[in-house]
Formats: sequence, structure tokens, C-alpha cells
Amino acid sequence: MNRTCQHSGQQWQERVHIVRSQAHAQTLTRHLEERLAKAEAALLALTPAVGRGKRQIKEEAVLQSGAESVLRAYHVEGLLTWTFEQEVVEHIRYQMTAVHRDQGAITAQMATLGWRAYATNAPEQRLSLVQAQILQLLGLPADLYACLTYEIPQTAFPLRK
Repeated sequence: MNRTCQHSGQQWQERVHIVRSQAHAQTLTRHLEERLAKAEAALLALTPAVGRGKRQIKEEAVLQSGAESVLRAYHVEGLLTWTFEQEVVEHIRYQMTAVHRDQGAITAQMATLGWRAYATNAPEQRLSLVQAQILQLLGLPADLYACLTYEIPQTAFPLRK
């Protein structure tokens, strides 16, 4: 995709390539699953069983705030829901009863993983998609290639399927 960009009165052409790395998507999916599991455990740990030295939550607002903090900390907002109940024995206390995964939201989140956009203002003749990807994998900015005096042959690094 080509696009025209403008900033501070200057205008230039950019080429943007959008690709999805299956390996990167799998890594991000594994990390998401790990964060979900940790968040579930942390939510259930907010309301420990009654016992010596176990602080009980006595206000609903405190429980709601704590649960939202856990979801933010693990970057899983909108992916988990929870239920709780109020117990009244000698005092009022709130107990987390269950944590549920919103599978639809999780699936939608996973579909967005692994996508990358490569953008350069170097013309196609000076910097191909393959060469831009090689520079990105090496951690170098793609525009650096336009300044280099040597060429990286496209056949030197074939793309994986």
C-alpha cells in the first residue's frame, strides 16, 4: 500500500507492508494465556478463605477496585469476568465465587496478534519488502538501508513459508 504523508509542511510518499508472523502470533498467544491464568489466580486470591491473618474485604467497592486493578496489571481488561457474593456471619464480607473467561473477546484479541506494519519512504528500487524485513529483524531502521552503499541480494535471505 502506498500513501502520502504530511507533517510540518513537508510531504512524502511511503510504502507500507502489513504482514502477519505466525511465530510471533503464537508467542503472543502463549503470553496472553499466561497472563489470563495469572489474572484468574490473582482475582481468586483477592478474597482468601477465613483464617488467622487473612484480611477479608468488607466493602463491595474495595473488591471491585481490586479486581479492576488486577485486570489492568495483567492487561486482560474485557477478557475476564467475575462473580462474588456477600456473606454475613458475624460481619459482612465479600467472597469471590468464580472467574470466567470471555472466550469471544479472547478469540477476537488473538486474531489481532502477530500483525506488523513495515513503512519506508525508500523507493522500491532501493529497498524491497524482503530487504526491509531483514533490516527490521536485525533491529535496524529500514530507512538506514537507503544510506548504505552496498546492496543486500534478495535471494540471500529467502522468506519462510
